[in-house]
Amino acid sequence: MPVTSSGLAAQQWTYLTNLLRTEANPSGRLPTVQAVAKSYQLWMAASPQIGVQFESAVESKLGQRRHLVTTQFVIVVGVQSKANPANLDDAMAQVMAIVEDENTLTHGIAPILRDTATYGLGGRTITSGITKIETHGEVKPGASAEIWAYCDITFVTTTEVAI
Repeated sequence: MPVTSSGLAAQQWTYLTNLLRTEANPSGRLPTVQAVAKSYQLWMAASPQIGVQFESAVESKLGQRRHLVTTQFVIVVGVQSKANPANLDDAMAQVMAIVEDENTLTHGIAPILRDTATYGLGGRTITSGITKIETHGEVKPGASAEIWAYCDITFVTTTEVAI
């Protein structure tokens, strides 16, 4: 059955979101995460939270009835400092532990995405991997200052599809 690039991207997006949602529990590999959704939701009070955002799908001809589809996702992690007083070091330490826990090396988003069980994304994926991890902080000043740390994880897949 033929697959379109948009259909493939939707399948992969759902797969990644459900995978991270399954791991976000006290006995999973993301035990501190409170919420996982298909987008990062600033209005949610949940911290830490993850948003799996679809970025792009690029299709290129591979043969007469075959195409190569490269999809890109940005997985956004957001954490609010809970320290007293709130500080960026605390928020960054929390966000980095969610990306990859240096104590276990098996917990965190990066090990989940690198896991061989994840590699094929449940289908015909040829390659998949993290291409960039970028962090930044935000300070919301005021009487009850909020300090947040964010991490954007760029995850790219390449899949061969029949058209």
